[in-house]
Amino acid sequence: MARIDENNLTATNIIVGAGELEVDGVNVGFTNDGVTFSYERTTLEVAPDQVVCAVKYKRTGEVLTITTNLLEATLNNLKLVWDVSGTVESGSGTSELKFGCESPCEQPEHSLWFSGPGPNCKTRYIEIYKAFSVEAGEHSYKKDDMTVIPVVFKAVADMTKDAGERFGRILDTDEDWVD
Repeated sequence: MARIDENNLTATNIIVGAGELEVDGVNVGFTNDGVTFSYERTTLEVAPDQVVCAVKYKRTGEVLTITTNLLEATLNNLKLVWDVSGTVESGSGTSELKFGCESPCEQPEHSLWFSGPGPNCKTRYIEIYKAFSVEAGEHSYKKDDMTVIPVVFKAVADMTKDAGERFGRILDTDEDWVD
């Protein structure tokens, strides 16, 4: 028997292309290898003694990780990745970022905003309410290669939102998302 499934085979739903990332309302510039959103769930397998298989799975945790490589190796991007609480000071052709031995109370919280291609030639917007930069942010200066600054963010719950809506939201639309 032939399979009839026309509604689920839509080429315009295939997404190709890069998007742009804003952190705290500022576009971080060019990226390398795209922006990746990873939503992991951990579960507990409930397997009672009376049967040889699981009878239920219970969600016990959720982690949303956002990763990218910043191609614009600016001091503002280093400040972001390294969670430096100070400011980038600029004047008369120079910029300076002072860093090191930050107070554990000073780790900045960030809001993230992604816009990129969506299905059916729409624009996909992803808003992450609260996130922290959580990894080292190593970068190198090499002959014949680009300097990239990897950054990893982890979302945390925005407790002002309802359960099930605390990490963020995604919208596919023909219009600009104005909130």
